[in-house]
Amino acid sequence: MARNSYPFASIVIKSKEIKLLRSDDIAKLLASDSAREAANLLMEWGYGGIEIESPMRYEKLISREMDETYKLIRKISPEPEITDLFFLRHDYHNIKVIMKSIQTGMGANERNLMPGGTFDVSALYSAVQEKKYGGLTDGMRSALLAIDRMFAVEADLSLIDVTLDRAWAQEVADRIRDKEKRSFVQKYFGMFFDMENILLLLRARDAGLAHDLFARALFPEGNISKTTLDKAYDLLGEELKDVFARGRHAGGIADGLDDYLASGSLKLLEKYRDDALLHTAGEDKNNLFSIAPIVYYLIRKEREAKAVRMVMTAKLNGIEKDWMNKILVEV
Repeated sequence: MARNSYPFASIVIKSKEIKLLRSDDIAKLLASDSAREAANLLMEWGYGGIEIESPMRYEKLISREMDETYKLIRKISPEPEITDLFFLRHDYHNIKVIMKSIQTGMGANERNLMPGGTFDVSALYSAVQEKKYGGLTDGMRSALLAIDRMFAVEADLSLIDVTLDRAWAQEVADRIRDKEKRSFVQKYFGMFFDMENILLLLRARDAGLAHDLFARALFPEGNISKTTLDKAYDLLGEELKDVFARGRHAGGIADGLDDYLASGSLKLLEKYRDDALLHTAGEDKNNLFSIAPIVYYLIRKEREAKAVRMVMTAKLNGIEKDWMNKILVEV
């Protein structure tokens, strides 16, 4: 069987899936008596493949686990132009961190940089610092040049996030447009953009952001039109739910909006976003002659890391288990 073929990659992934943490494992972590006990369980299961001296160093376990995952995906992917789409956001995140560190003098470090991007972090730092963008993607280069022009008038740090987030979304959309065999990837990112735009709308409204500023921050490639989002900006209660809580995901969005309207918290809506994205990615996971099993495994590992991080944060900070059970993402 040829290496870097779909069947070969799928077989490798299936062999790795047996080590994925399951819902029962996450429940055991959450039920443990202390952060130390939870960390011991993770090490007992081989999570991260190293020992940590303190539960406060749990990020080392996550970092090692995900680093190995990213290396594996890159090694076996028969279609790196698709799997790289899921690494591209790390590059854009790192560019944002680097730009802000240069502007504020507060250095970028391992706590705020994301591993696993398609560009070496030191290369990104040099490109941004020296304003030499030729080696970057067209989307990155255009966004950075736009920021430079805006900063020549006024250095507004909020423009960094807005400009680079939109550039990332546009680059992803451009790469997958009109690729019929990759329709599940289009569906995944379409849902991601829609959910992020709904969350952005609620956050912007809570912050009292003006309509024009909100519109500038929207991801441009979602299925929900900009016109619909703009009209929803001033709606409340049931009217707001009527706009978004439709179709196959109506229940989840409705529950999340109910919780937000009652408590002001977006946690349940964020959980729904994450769970719905996992389900979407998994719809074609058993097609061994496509990129879907590889993508699904990557998303499962990232979801696993998020669940571990949420539990360890809760254990270290005494957050109630009942609340965590309500907002924990599925794995």
